[in-house]
Amino acid sequence: MRLAKRILQRLLNAAGYVVIDTTEATRLRQALDDTRDGIIAMRGQVGGIGATLGQLELARELAETKGGVSAIQGQVGETLSHMVELRQEISRDLGATRGGVSAVQGQVGETLSHMVELRQEISRDLGATTGGVSAVQGQVGETLSHMVELRQEISRDLSATKGGVSAVQGQVGQTLSHIIALRQQLPPDLAEIKSGVSTVHGQVGESLSHIIALRHEIAGDGTIAADRRLRGGAIYPDLRDLPRRLDEMAARHLTCRKPEAGDQESGLAAHYADLACLVSRHWIRNGDAPADPYPDDDMSLDYARRVVAGAAPKDGVPDGHGPSLPWRHLWTDPDCAVLLVMGEALAGPQDRVPYPQRGEVYDLDMLNLCCRRIADRKDDAGAHGGGSWPQLGDLLIDNGLCRRVLLVPLGAGRSSITDWAPDGGAHPCTSLVLSRLRKELNSALLPFSAVLWQQAETDAGRQLLSAKTYTMHFHDIVADLRANGVFAPVFVACTAPAGEGAPEDDRSAAIRQAQRHLPAASSAIFAGPDVGTLAAVSSERAARLWCEVLSANRDALDKLA
Repeated sequence: MRLAKRILQRLLNAAGYVVIDTTEATRLRQALDDTRDGIIAMRGQVGGIGATLGQLELARELAETKGGVSAIQGQVGETLSHMVELRQEISRDLGATRGGVSAVQGQVGETLSHMVELRQEISRDLGATTGGVSAVQGQVGETLSHMVELRQEISRDLSATKGGVSAVQGQVGQTLSHIIALRQQLPPDLAEIKSGVSTVHGQVGESLSHIIALRHEIAGDGTIAADRRLRGGAIYPDLRDLPRRLDEMAARHLTCRKPEAGDQESGLAAHYADLACLVSRHWIRNGDAPADPYPDDDMSLDYARRVVAGAAPKDGVPDGHGPSLPWRHLWTDPDCAVLLVMGEALAGPQDRVPYPQRGEVYDLDMLNLCCRRIADRKDDAGAHGGGSWPQLGDLLIDNGLCRRVLLVPLGAGRSSITDWAPDGGAHPCTSLVLSRLRKELNSALLPFSAVLWQQAETDAGRQLLSAKTYTMHFHDIVADLRANGVFAPVFVACTAPAGEGAPEDDRSAAIRQAQRHLPAASSAIFAGPDVGTLAAVSSERAARLWCEVLSANRDALDKLA
């Protein structure tokens, strides 16, 4: 038995098995059970720890949730505060809006009042116009009566003329009878009688010629009228050749077009071509050349004062001191720029500072018929004259646009554009100056280099002058210049006040808008500088702005050769 156990043990040992006895196995089994119980106990403890950890996680998430709720409550409170402030702000804006609405209602009421006043004024003007129409109708009726009387008188004269012709024919017949009787009675004196007959025939032919001419004149013969028109146009020796010169100027602008000039050159070409047709068809063919509105002008200052009747320029006009210089040759001088300056006051209070003139800048006063250098011109106090225009002359010379400048100033302080229109109070001054220039130059064309228009300060404060009205008056002024032989380009400064110190309503803005829309290249109207945005603009600054504009348009400044 023991031997068997030993053999079995050796076999098991050889196979790698450990053989223990029963006591040790029991002990090991007990230890294994204890270990299993310990593991079960540890599993219970681990489950308790897991439950504890779950509770801790829930507590942490609950705390975080409470913090988020608190943050949300703070945001809700802040949002409510913003809503309260917004409500208060909306209440304030609503109050301001109500005040604005009340102000607008007040302005509307004021506007309605102005409209009522305007309607009343229009009614008054309409009444005056109706009265004027009635007066014109009366004058037309009176004119028709005079025409009827004239026709009757012409008929009487024609009857008398016919009677005279009949009497002459009777006398001619009687003369011929006497000649025949004498021829029969005095055959020896036949040669002498033939000579007498020839003489009588000559006298009869001359009488008939006079009669025919008289008949044509009474009947209004077109040929005689045309001859009269041609005789009237002959006072301007340059008129016949003027269309050709205008066409040459148009062709020059077409052939000298520059890319940077845009539509300026083509517009000037169209302008001069249209003027060539105007002069050829109307001034020459129809005899509508510029008429002399002042045929009795003796070219004196007293006559000018009677004509302008207070509309003469108050600023920038020579005062009579200093020597008079020759000036007619400057119009044909290719190196001299001749500028017609029109509009409101030509010099403001800031321009009383004496200006040291440098170049050949002349001032032509057509009311006194004299020309002086600006440097030689003095005011009543003896100070040399200032202003932006003399400085502009120096700047044009310094920039090489010309060598000499001749200024022809036409300006009246505090004048409206309606004053410069053909039926305005300042128009007699313009008409007289242009009439005197045509007479002195013996030319229908007044070859200015440019017309500088600077006006609007007064109109910006007028209540009833709209942009449309301003534009209409301006085009009337330009048309009047063209009809008086001023074909040069017109440069329009934007002068209506803007910015600080400008009128608070829209009147100034309306005038500025009108001035911005005036330029049209095909009418030779170009934009000048904007001096309305400059508060108390100095004469030097205004002169520089004008110089920049004229330098950029130097090709448009050529005088008509």
